[in-house]
This record gives sequence, structure tokens and C-alpha cells, in this order.
Amino acid sequence: MRKHNLYRRLFALVVPIALQNLLSAIVNASDAIMLGGVNQILLSAVSLATQVTFVYFLFISAITIGLTTLASQYWGKKDFVSVEKILGIALRYSVIISVVFSFLTGFAPAVLMKMFTADSVMIKEGSVYLRIISPTYLF
Repeated sequence: MRKHNLYRRLFALVVPIALQNLLSAIVNASDAIMLGGVNQILLSAVSLATQVTFVYFLFISAITIGLTTLASQYWGKKDFVSVEKILGIALRYSVIISVVFSFLTGFAPAVLMKMFTADSVMIKEGSVYLRIISPTYLF
């Protein structure tokens, strides 16, 4: 019976993570399909622009993995007050990073694009894409 309970709890954790990764893959694939039919330069520019999103996910993953690992240690000690504080810290830093990325992609996308390429056409087209997706970092 304990094994069944473990699998049920594990499944409850795995499903949202899998759905998030599936949605991310679907969005990237739909971008590639739509832009591939329009223009090869647009496809390349958007591909470079998605590197900004990749860096964003690196920041968010680092925060969530690090702080949930720390929180799990306190959970094992049954110190639930510390767990709540740690999760609050994780949420606070995640929101700050999301706001920063949303602001930069909305108001200074060319600066971000210049980190990945020096090609002015790619910077221009990638900046348009980053401006469009800038609100999504808040979600």
C-alpha cells in the first residue's frame, strides 16, 4: 500500500512538470513551423531570440532547484516555518527575475539580441519577436 501511495504522489508531481515541458516544446515547434514557411531569416532570428528564454529558464531552474532542495531538508526536520520562508524567498526571486526579463525583452530587446549575434537583420527581426513575447515572462 505504501508503494501505491508513493507512486500516486510522484505522479502528482511529474504531470505538471511534463505538461510544462510539453507546452514549451509545442510553442517552439509552432514558431518554427509558422516562420519556416515565411522566411528563413525570420526563422533564424526567432531561433536566436529563444536563447533569451533559455537563459531565463536557467535562472528560474537554478532558483527553484536550489531552494526546494534546501526546503526539503527543513521539511525532513519538520520545520515547516522555515520551509514557508524558503518558498517565499524562491517566489520573490522568481518574480523579480520574471519582471526583469519581461522589462528587458519589452523595452531593450536589441541589447539582448546583441549578446547572441552581430548581424543587424537578425537583431532587428529577433527584437520584434522578443517584444511580442515579453509579457509571457510574467506568467
